[in-house]
Amino acid sequence: MAGLCGLALLFAQAAQAQVNVQSVNFGERWLDADETLVIRLDRLPEPSEGDLRLLVGHVDVTPLLAVSGGAEAGLVLEPQLLPLPRGESEVVLYLVRSGAAWEELARMPLRVRLPGGFETSEFNPVVNLTNKGQLEEDHFGDAPPPVRDTYQDIAGQLGFTSRHTRDDLEIRSSLNMIGSSVREEALRFGEKGAKAPKLDLSDYLVEIDKGRASVALGHITYGNHPLLINGVGNRGVRASYRPMEGVDVSVSSMNGTSIVGLSNLAGLESRDHNISAASVGVELLRSRPGGLRLEATYMDASIESLFNFDVGEVPDAETNRGFGLRLSGSNASGRLRGDFSIARSRYRNPNDPVLAQGDTLVEVKERSDMARHLELAYDLLQNVELGENLFVNVSLGLVHDRADPLYKSVAAFVQADNETNRLSLNAQLGQVSLALQYAESEDNLDDIPTILKTRTRARSLAVGMPLFLLAGHRQAPSFWWPTLSYNWNRTHQYAGNDPDPVLSGFNGGSHLPDQVVTGHTLGLQWYAERWSLEYRIALNDQDNRQVGRREADFELVTHDLNTDLQLSDTLRLSANLALGRNKDQEQDLERETRGWGVNAEWRFLPQWVVSGSYSDTQQDDDRDFSENDDQTANAQLGWNTQLPFAGRKLPFQVFVRYAMQDSRNSDNFFGFESRQRTWTVNSGMSLSLF
Repeated sequence: MAGLCGLALLFAQAAQAQVNVQSVNFGERWLDADETLVIRLDRLPEPSEGDLRLLVGHVDVTPLLAVSGGAEAGLVLEPQLLPLPRGESEVVLYLVRSGAAWEELARMPLRVRLPGGFETSEFNPVVNLTNKGQLEEDHFGDAPPPVRDTYQDIAGQLGFTSRHTRDDLEIRSSLNMIGSSVREEALRFGEKGAKAPKLDLSDYLVEIDKGRASVALGHITYGNHPLLINGVGNRGVRASYRPMEGVDVSVSSMNGTSIVGLSNLAGLESRDHNISAASVGVELLRSRPGGLRLEATYMDASIESLFNFDVGEVPDAETNRGFGLRLSGSNASGRLRGDFSIARSRYRNPNDPVLAQGDTLVEVKERSDMARHLELAYDLLQNVELGENLFVNVSLGLVHDRADPLYKSVAAFVQADNETNRLSLNAQLGQVSLALQYAESEDNLDDIPTILKTRTRARSLAVGMPLFLLAGHRQAPSFWWPTLSYNWNRTHQYAGNDPDPVLSGFNGGSHLPDQVVTGHTLGLQWYAERWSLEYRIALNDQDNRQVGRREADFELVTHDLNTDLQLSDTLRLSANLALGRNKDQEQDLERETRGWGVNAEWRFLPQWVVSGSYSDTQQDDDRDFSENDDQTANAQLGWNTQLPFAGRKLPFQVFVRYAMQDSRNSDNFFGFESRQRTWTVNSGMSLSLF
């Protein structure tokens, strides 16, 4: 009993000797570098128990502490002389007994804001340098001489990405500048010609998120309406705000076309060359975000007819205003999904003095037109288990598009004067896939009697299946069993009306198109650990049913064989063979195409790679009208390494490449023959400094 009492006394003394931390004024909270640290203790240790030591990060700050005892026992650190370490570190409190190891009493996280008051700060510079050169060249026959025989050009990319956060504030930024020693390759050579700077701003973006609000300036992307404004990316400003749960509002204003360079930095200098838009989105099912969303969009755009250096087009001024609605959602299981969009766009070409050149032009009347888009999908079967690891999925899809004859939006591509409907079925049974689709479309929706109406009907089938399943195997017994793929399509395009021959110029049935194109493609693929083989045969038939051209038919048969061999960990070979026959029934002429090629890559040392390829394509016909023979060859030696610099390793690549092209063309019908042959030796280098 005396022994038990002595043991209990020792435990009581040990418990009394423990010093506990009761509270701190830091921990999960972010501090400034000059804030005071306060650590409250239940008591201070007795002199006989040892001394306290406090480490902030890896620094012993015990001499800087103010120590208080009694009921307010604790430690206070005033960091005027030694600012707190920025970033995330730890505060560790020790009890040091005489002649004994340090005893850890508490370990607490410390978070100190970075310069500027940020809690996290990332800055990643980007500096890439490239060199491309031509060491030698030669040309023979009818090959035109190059602009430059030999050259050594330098190009580079300078930029950075950054990210800074504090509480609910996040700032992200990026910038890229592109430079070239060749002015013709400068970013704005098409705009400024010989005055284009060789180093110029390509793009930049600054994004600021604060709570429910966000703002972006630079090369922004805006638009979620497929008929009005859809993912347009130009230089400008974008802002969004969520005033309440399930509601979001966004606005944007950007330059009318994509721009680069330091001029018009914000992209908002010209109101006459601008695309502005706003949208409001509402989650109609607050309990299930994404279940049913309604979004309204308004757009106001004006595009000037800007002429640039060496641009082969005559642009036209445009103004465009539009309003659209988009409703999307799904049921709770996700089996039924839908997306419906509708838009009204008001478009016109205003009077453009640059285009008119002093003449009086017929005014284009302003008008409003409608467009709509619908997508529906329903999973008839969803992961239905038919056996062990055998599941079946079947889904139906419907797509409907219609746009009025003169519908146009400057910020979205929509095919005007067209209505299209597509119905699809997709099924997956284990490793067997099936896809069916039927589509029909027509134009001239207003049925104007002097304009041709074209109707299109298209059907397609696609099947994929591993052939070992036909033998009753659930898993492939051998790599000799290939995977089969089969595709069939049939498209019938024909006239839907007979325009008045006097008013339209159509000559009755002989000018009315009527054509059926049918295609079959069969493929077999073998895959093993170190090799693969693929064979594909395609048959295409073009049946022209137009009055007066019923014999203008074509039959095309092509064979393709491709193989890939990984002979070792360092040596890889690939080869391909192709054969095609195209029969022109109207001319009673059959053309044949034969081609083959090989590729090789050998990493004979860890940092050295040699690669090469050769291809030959020949064409002729059964009546000896023409012959063509095209040969290409190239060989390259490359070296990849990392260069030590300032304690870092910089990725570095250099290569030397030989390339040859030889083309022979003979037209026996007209007695014409041509031969062009060129070869070059090029070099290149790339270095990433960051």
